[in-house]
Amino acid sequence: MIGLLVSPASAQLIPEYEFDIKPQTLEKAIVSFALARDLEVIYLSSLTEGVTSKGVTGRYTLADALKLLFAETGLQAKITTDRAIVIMARSKERNRRLNAKPVLPSSNKLRPRPKKNIEAENRMVVVGKLISPYRLNATVSSTKSQRDFLATPQSVSGLPQELIQDLNPRDYSDLSLQVSSTTYLEKNAGITNELRLRGFSYPAIKVDGFSGHAYSLAPDIAFIDKLEVAKGPSSTLYGRMEPGGLVNLLLKQPDGSESSVSFIRSSEDYQRSELDWSHEPADEIFSRLIIYHQTEGSRRDYDLNDSNGLMLTLQKEMDDGATLNLQLRSEQLNAAQSFGRSPEQFQDRIQFVGLEENGLYVSSVENNLLTEVDLETRHFQLRAQDILMDDWALNIQLQHEEYQSKNRVLFPFLAEFEFNYQGQLINVNTLDDDQINDPQLLIALTEALNNADLTSDQLGFDINQLANDAQFTSSELTASKMTELFGLELEQLYGLNFSYSKPGQLIWQTHDNRGAINAGINNQLVINNSDIPVNVVERNLALFAQWILQASQSNSLFLGSRLDYFDTESKHPSHPSKKTLIEPSLRVGFIHQLNEASSLYASYSQAFTPQFNWVVEESDIAEQTVEYVSFAEPAESNQWEIGVKQLWLDRQIQASCAAFVIDKKRIISSIGQQRNQGLECDLVGQLSPNWNLLFSVSHVDSEILQSGEEELIHNQPRMSPKKSGSLWFNYRQRLPSNNKVSWGIGYSYVDERFADNENQFKFSSYNLLNVSFSFEYQNQWHFGLYLKNILDESYQQGVFNNFPFWSNAGRPRTVEASVRYQF
Repeated sequence: MIGLLVSPASAQLIPEYEFDIKPQTLEKAIVSFALARDLEVIYLSSLTEGVTSKGVTGRYTLADALKLLFAETGLQAKITTDRAIVIMARSKERNRRLNAKPVLPSSNKLRPRPKKNIEAENRMVVVGKLISPYRLNATVSSTKSQRDFLATPQSVSGLPQELIQDLNPRDYSDLSLQVSSTTYLEKNAGITNELRLRGFSYPAIKVDGFSGHAYSLAPDIAFIDKLEVAKGPSSTLYGRMEPGGLVNLLLKQPDGSESSVSFIRSSEDYQRSELDWSHEPADEIFSRLIIYHQTEGSRRDYDLNDSNGLMLTLQKEMDDGATLNLQLRSEQLNAAQSFGRSPEQFQDRIQFVGLEENGLYVSSVENNLLTEVDLETRHFQLRAQDILMDDWALNIQLQHEEYQSKNRVLFPFLAEFEFNYQGQLINVNTLDDDQINDPQLLIALTEALNNADLTSDQLGFDINQLANDAQFTSSELTASKMTELFGLELEQLYGLNFSYSKPGQLIWQTHDNRGAINAGINNQLVINNSDIPVNVVERNLALFAQWILQASQSNSLFLGSRLDYFDTESKHPSHPSKKTLIEPSLRVGFIHQLNEASSLYASYSQAFTPQFNWVVEESDIAEQTVEYVSFAEPAESNQWEIGVKQLWLDRQIQASCAAFVIDKKRIISSIGQQRNQGLECDLVGQLSPNWNLLFSVSHVDSEILQSGEEELIHNQPRMSPKKSGSLWFNYRQRLPSNNKVSWGIGYSYVDERFADNENQFKFSSYNLLNVSFSFEYQNQWHFGLYLKNILDESYQQGVFNNFPFWSNAGRPRTVEASVRYQF
């Protein structure tokens, strides 16, 4: 079985196959090739008329076999989707052979729109079996090499472009929620929507298989071609990460796709426009430019979420099969968000944040926290793929990212408020520490606040201004080879990674990790005052290796190891600190393939997360303190996982179920050790030529095992629902005259969950029902209508940090309409 998806993230381990295709007409040779390798081959009939092939006989890689098959034909074959090959004329032959270019189709789009001067007999030919457009036939995220769905010792889910078009998600997090054991955590200061994966928050975000900066903005949904979710620890290949897993965003590449322009408008003051333009500026050089612009809400109402960006990708295909890829990406975001529109169950509760000079910080006002963010990101990436040196295939990656942000965090407080206590009129500005700890006085204050009609004159805001510049540079070299060991097939992958990170003045502290300097205080934001120059710098050098041994026809062994060297320092003027760390990681897996359609697997894997302490000490100057960073040992995680994978309905439906236990310990936070264990299942594919299905369900138990606060032990971490699930049906029907109609209906469920680690506040469970309808006219115009949360259920989707009154309300009933024109 062969997986054919080619991705920028993959370091290709090049397998070889036996071929025996005799010289014959090219049409017959294509049929023989497709049937022999269980592939789908797509081409325009005019390309092969009167053309013969010299055939291919012997043992070759798939790419080399295709070159021999099409040698001296003036044609070339391009591997596109998971198991599809598209045949096109070489650049110098195109004008002579055909005044049109074939479209590189996704598996559900088999007919390109020919130019008007193409004769009617120039038809699209499809050889081989059509694979379900929702299926993940192969993955690159599990092993950084091309592996078939059945041949990975890990639970991996893929969400392709076809599903993105059917669901019309607003960002990667909306899309990721279709995967089992994936739930919503919080809206992070108005910048990003954050997730939990297998009960652990902040899954590692990878872009084309590589890391970004800790405070990075995930690429916009306009740039994403498909998404893979690889669950569980993967530090042997990706280094630092949270043990829940990773989300790999595979971006759109210059693949000959049709250009398009689109527009979306919703019923809630949300609209966006996109341009996706593909071009071939020179022979064997392909380009793709994507531009988007989005507006949502207003700054005055603190529901602003405006953004715009562009991505330009250039790709050069070399004669030896290697490709050079240059990508430039820039995005700007302006957001203003409010937190604390409390659900009804919180309205009668008053929680004190603290006593400050300006007044009393409380949770009694509707908007307890306001954030304003202006963020700019710039990204440069250079890749060289599939460089062949003898029997080795090399991939080289270099990227540089820059982030500039200007933030304002506004904390509300009662500037003026008086209440009666024991016959005495007390002003909140006169309260001292003894009074704030007097239970009877707090009861009286709580009653007074609940009965008061607060005015704007009594409410003020303490404003923290935060400006931050961050930089991140990384490079990676991988070398792969297929060889034999004691007569057994062995795939080898070796890698070297170096990164240099300057997160600047804003350090994101979580009991999680997304990139540079992460871990520490449980889900708390440490605001590093710009007057205190921490200036953290980190250097990371890593060596990793992976071996996959085909022990027998049905058994495979996986072994991976990695060694990370960290050199981290804080250039504080009075309290500089430095930490050198060497951290090993291990992964072991076993696969037993029962037959061609099912397999069993088991694995053990590790992850680690660098950590630091935020220290506040008394200064030599009277009544002043000094704040600085002290680096600590990393948190460590390990996972045991067993699972089964199955293909049904002539390989059109794929299903996987996994059971796992993850332990994370040595955590510097109020949570010292956490254990998550669960069972999850995903089913996706094609029920019939017209019906597609996606289904996921999970049950995850999360428990705090150790804590410095005894009352937290055996509690459930915040925003960790035990049960969740989703179901999506889609129906597609081709109509006469090259038209197409489709509709879909989806349901999702999220169980009740605690809003805080203390387990005092609980959010109710919720159910969402979504419907979509689309019509495609002449393979050129696409009209879509999306009804989301059609029952208009009111629910709390997330909560910011560990404060239940800083909640994120879910979207109400929303109607979205879209139009897209392809050219």
